[in-house]
Amino acid sequence: MVERKEGPRRPIPSGGALYPLDLFIVANKVDSLDKGIYHFDPYRKGLTKMGDYSEKEFEKIMLQEESVQDFAFAVVISANFWRSRFKYGHRSYRFVFMEAGHVMQNMILLSTAQKINSRPFGGFIDDELMELIGGFNGVDDAPIYTLIAGT
Repeated sequence: MVERKEGPRRPIPSGGALYPLDLFIVANKVDSLDKGIYHFDPYRKGLTKMGDYSEKEFEKIMLQEESVQDFAFAVVISANFWRSRFKYGHRSYRFVFMEAGHVMQNMILLSTAQKINSRPFGGFIDDELMELIGGFNGVDDAPIYTLIAGT
């Protein structure tokens, strides 16, 4: 986020500046965070703990258990399709996925700059990941992309 007179700006483009994505952090081995699931609030620039999880459960949800083992943290990008659907209708679906790509690219670049191994994952068990991060129905909102870091 970049502060400006007119308010905070995000370092990614978003159709209509509607920002339909939310970020959830799965903290596993992060010095400054307790193990758990956190939601990132871009306006507060802070994390809110949403709950706990089992590392083994998360590894199974990600489908590639050996690639996820011993990770430091994960970032789950979730889409709230309604945030752009009201304005762009069916086209909003395209915008959401383009924006997720922009976010993922920025996270990979940041990880690389910090010398943190990272890997994007597009495959996971949808229903179980929705349940883990809470309250998603898979139609109006759903997890769509995940970064695993610090492996």
